[in-house]
Amino acid sequence: MFKKCMGGFSPSLVLGLGFIPWILSGCASYEAKPIALKSVLSDLEGVSISDALFARKGSKKRALGVRDAALFALRNNPGLKAFRAQLHVARLGVDAAGLFSDLEIGWDAMDVIAVENTGGKAKAEQFLSGLGLSFQLPRPGELGAQKDFAKAKQEEAAQTLLQAEWFLAEKVSIAWLRVKQMEAALQFQKEALENAKRLASFFVEAKSIGAATSMEESLALVEQAKIQAVLVRQKGEEERARRDLNLLLGISPDSRIPLADVPKDLWVEEKGEMSQLIQKALELRPDLWRLMARYQQAEESVRLEIARQWPGIWIGTGLTFSLPLFRGFNGPQIEVARAIREKRKEDLVFAVHRVRGEIAEALASKKLANQVWDVLKTKLLPAADRNLMVLKQAFDSGRVTLLETLIGQRQIIDSKLQELDARIARLRSSLQLGFACGNLPLGLKLDRESRLENKNVLEGGK
Repeated sequence: MFKKCMGGFSPSLVLGLGFIPWILSGCASYEAKPIALKSVLSDLEGVSISDALFARKGSKKRALGVRDAALFALRNNPGLKAFRAQLHVARLGVDAAGLFSDLEIGWDAMDVIAVENTGGKAKAEQFLSGLGLSFQLPRPGELGAQKDFAKAKQEEAAQTLLQAEWFLAEKVSIAWLRVKQMEAALQFQKEALENAKRLASFFVEAKSIGAATSMEESLALVEQAKIQAVLVRQKGEEERARRDLNLLLGISPDSRIPLADVPKDLWVEEKGEMSQLIQKALELRPDLWRLMARYQQAEESVRLEIARQWPGIWIGTGLTFSLPLFRGFNGPQIEVARAIREKRKEDLVFAVHRVRGEIAEALASKKLANQVWDVLKTKLLPAADRNLMVLKQAFDSGRVTLLETLIGQRQIIDSKLQELDARIARLRSSLQLGFACGNLPLGLKLDRESRLENKNVLEGGK
C-alpha cells in the first residue's frame, strides 16, 4: 500500500522529503573529552615561574618582584582561568539569545489510516494533507528582552572576572610582602642565634677557668636554646608564607623562588578626604560594578517576564493560540522577577555601605601605621643603636654582667622586629587603602577596556 501511494506523490513533495537528510547532516555529533585527575595534577606541576623569569627579554633578573608576582598570578592562577571560562560561556549565551523559534514540521497519518480502515484506497492528496508546519511568533519585546538579559549576564561574568583579578592582585601583593617580612625576621633571628652562641661559648670557657659561675653558664646556654626554638618557629612561619604565595601564583607549594627587594615606589599615597575617596571607589571598584550588572540582569528579567504575559501565537499551515489563563497571564513570575530585582538593589546598597566602612578602616589603619613608624624611626631605633654601641663597649671592657648583656641583646632583637613590622604594616596599609579605593598599584591595568593588557606577562616588565 505504502509503495503504491508513494507512486502518486508529486515531484515537489519527493524533492522536499529529500532535503531532510541534508538538513540532518549539519547536526554536530557528540565528542567525549574525558579527564583524569592525574593529568590535571601533571599540568599543574608543569607550571614553573622560574622558566618565565629566566626567559625574560632583555633582562638578567632572576628574582621575583611584587609586580611580577601579581602579573604571573593573573595569568596562571587556576581560579582566574575558571572565571575566564565562565565569561566565554556567557559570551556564547549572547550569540544564542534572541533567536527566532525553530520551524516545526510534522505529519499526521490519520487521514490515510481512516481511509484504509474503511476499505478505501488512500491517495496522494490524503498523504499530503497530513503534512503540517508551524512557527511561533515572538511576543512583543520578547526577543529584545532575551538578548539584553544575555548581555547583562555577560557583563556580570566580565565584572566577576575583573573583581577576581582585582582581589587576586591585592592578595598577591600582601602575600609577597609577608614573605619578605618573614625572610627579614628570619635573618634577624639567625644573627641573634650567632650572638647567643658566641656568648654561651664565652661563658663556658670562662666557667672552665673559674672566671664565671655555673649560673652564668646555665643562663647563657638557656638563652641560646630559647633563640634556637624561636628560629625554628620563624622558619615555619616563613615556609607557610611562601606556601600561601605559591598558592596564589598557581605553582607548586614547595617551590622556593628568590624574591627581589621591596621597591621604593611601593608606597601609595591616596590624596583627598574620605568622602572623595568613597566617590572614587564608586567609580572604580569592580565588585560594585559586578553588583550593578546583576541588578541590570534582574531588570531585564522583569522585562522578559512582562513580555511573556502575552498569548503565544503559532502560524503556518494552521493558526494556534496559547492563552496563559492558568498562569494568571504570567503575573506570579512577574512578581518573582520584581522581588529579585529589589533584592539585587538591596545587595548594592549594602555593598556601598560596606565599601564606605572599608575605606574608613583603611584610612585609620594607614594613619595608625604612620604614627607607629614615626615613633619607631625617631625614638626607638636611635635609642636601640646607641644601646648596641654602649653594650659592645661595656662588654669588651668587662663592665656588664651576663644578665645585662642578655637584656640588651633582647632589646636589640625586639627593636629590629618592631621596626620591621612597622615598616611592612605601613606599606601594607597604603596598598590596602589603594585597593579599597578601587585603584591597582604596581602599574597594573585591569579596567574593562584593558583587561587583557596584562597578557604579555613577565616580558619586559618592570
